Amino acid sequence: MVADGETSLLSVRPRNSSFEPKPLLGRGFLPETGPMISQQQLDDLFAHTRNIYKSGKCAYNIDDTCRWSYFFVDRDLDRLRPVAEHMASLGYEVVGTLEPAPGEGELPVYYLRVDRIESHTPESLFALNAELYAIAERFGVADYDGMEVGAQDGP
Repeated sequence: MVADGETSLLSVRPRNSSFEPKPLLGRGFLPETGPMISQQQLDDLFAHTRNIYKSGKCAYNIDDTCRWSYFFVDRDLDRLRPVAEHMASLGYEVVGTLEPAPGEGELPVYYLRVDRIESHTPESLFALNAELYAIAERFGVADYDGMEVGAQDGP
């Protein structure tokens, strides 16, 4: 686990691709999507973030209102656009999409990032993740790929 003081974001997701940002927790993306984010992973995330906040190495308290970023992925950018519109209709800020890195080859992956300022518990985040996985499935995109959390005024 790595605390990134410059961006006030915590990343605890394995880095399995060549471009940023990396969602905090996620299943990974194409073609080997894994299991959904577990309740235990979220419990661990909250406990870890509380500890680094108490030690002064994190600029935000995960138990307060934070900026939560959520990521959807697909190889086809056009398939992410309806997801962005839907998420905006639910009150999420559509931050944008991340283009594949040059040289990504014939299997590029696009990320859609949506943010919302809100408070969570591990249980409420687990329930929301289930909804976001269902949205990815409903719109036929490859995956809901996880989240990041940071200070309200963070990137």
